[in-house]
Amino acid sequence: MTIKKLALAGIIGGLAAAGPSGPATADPVPNQLFTIVKVGANPGTTVATGVINGVGVENNNRLQVPRGAPFQVVFNLAEGDLFETATPVGAQIQFDPATCVTRSTLESSFTITGGTGGLTGASGGGHATANLTAIGPRDEEGACLGSDAPPIFLISVVHLAGTVELG
Repeated sequence: MTIKKLALAGIIGGLAAAGPSGPATADPVPNQLFTIVKVGANPGTTVATGVINGVGVENNNRLQVPRGAPFQVVFNLAEGDLFETATPVGAQIQFDPATCVTRSTLESSFTITGGTGGLTGASGGGHATANLTAIGPRDEEGACLGSDAPPIFLISVVHLAGTVELG
C-alpha cells in the first residue's frame, strides 16, 4: 500500500471512529455580503455582493435611538432601496486615555424588511460586525476630554453576511 493510500485510510478511519458530527444546523449558508465604510455618522458607502450586486449609499438612525435599541437601515442601490432592522446583540469598547482613541466592535443581527423597485419583496437576514475607531478631542492643555466627548474623527467598517431572497 502506498503512503497516499495509508494516509487516506487513516483519515477515513478517523472520521468513522469519530462518528457523525451531530444534527445539521438550521443556519443557512450566506448568499449575500455587504461592506459599509463610513467617515463620520452618515451616510456610508456600501458594496453589495451576492444575490444583490452593486455599490450604493447606506443610512441608518442608530444615533437617534437609545443605545442598544433596534435601529433602521436603508441601502440606496441602483435597483432600488433595501430596508432592514438591525438589533444590537453585543459590544466591546476599548478607550485609551493616552491616545484619546476609542475602538469599538459592535455585533448585531439584521432582518431585511422589504425594498423598492427591483428589491420589492426582499426578505432575509443575518449577522453584522461593525468596527469603529474614534479620535477624541483634547483641551487647551492637551488632556483628553474622555470617551463621552463627541469625537473629532470617526471611521467605521461594517461587514454583514446573511441570506436574501428577492420577491
